[in-house]
Amino acid sequence: MSGGSGSAASGTSGTSGTSAAPPAPPAGVLVMAHGTPAHRDEIAPFYTRIRRGRPPSAEQLAELEDRYAAIGGLSPLTERTQAQVDGLRRALEQRAPGRYTVAYGAKHTAPLIEEGAAALTGAGVARVIGLVLTPHGASMGSQEYLDRAEAAIGGKCPFIPVPTGTPSRTWWRYWRSG
Repeated sequence: MSGGSGSAASGTSGTSGTSAAPPAPPAGVLVMAHGTPAHRDEIAPFYTRIRRGRPPSAEQLAELEDRYAAIGGLSPLTERTQAQVDGLRRALEQRAPGRYTVAYGAKHTAPLIEEGAAALTGAGVARVIGLVLTPHGASMGSQEYLDRAEAAIGGKCPFIPVPTGTPSRTWWRYWRSG
């Protein structure tokens, strides 16, 4: 999911025949989160993925399906995460129109981190700023997200990870420097 817009300045100005410089490519912002099934039929593949490829037993799957049923069928995190991504996209566009393209990638559900990174590099962003929506910084936590994003970018452009737990003032410096 990418957003952000830019207007191309081209042509000549006045009668001098000089061309306006093309706009700089936007910075990409890859927002990453755990991910949770958006549909009931995604529960089994999700559970297999969080178990690092080991399918759950029928009993384990039934237990997880029962847990989802107990909270209304699915977790509200999918909608909440999408709202956060959309809110960030709007805030960046309001503060700096056309300077950012925002994409989302999840650790365990579509779109995956690698798909979000591919969307940004495919859009020709100048760099990718990685932002993980987790409250912890352990290697089994947010660092894995950042490593996957950097690997997916594969040197196509610079990758700038935002450290987990970054205070909001420091966090906004990342956006102002873009």
